Amino acid sequence: NPYASCLVTTDDYAAENGDLVGRMVAACRQGWQKYLEAPEETNAAILAANEYGMTAEALQFGVEKLRPLCRPGDLSLDEIGTMSEERWSELVGQLSDLDLIDPAEVKVDSVFTTDFLAPGSPIKQAE
Repeated sequence: NPYASCLVTTDDYAAENGDLVGRMVAACRQGWQKYLEAPEETNAAILAANEYGMTAEALQFGVEKLRPLCRPGDLSLDEIGTMSEERWSELVGQLSDLDLIDPAEVKVDSVFTTDFLAPGSPIKQAE
């Protein structure tokens, strides 16, 4: 049950470039919100840029399958991008069960942060 999309950086880069990281997080969240709410414009741009192998039907199928992955349960559009320790604990457990990671080496509190979710944004921080 992985997150549909994650942004990855190093602790050093985030500490040295906090404003840039915060703006990137905000832009990605806004892009996902817009795409999941009304994918037509983005799908048209994807089709225009991909002349081989991509179809409108494939993109429509993709967004229909992405919506429940990006918005599990009752997650609203404005909550896209939130993360929680509970969800990361579940993911670490699943990856460990699949022998993809060693849980002794991966500590949940060191693999994600909500520090770059802008205060006052319409998107709520995970508790």
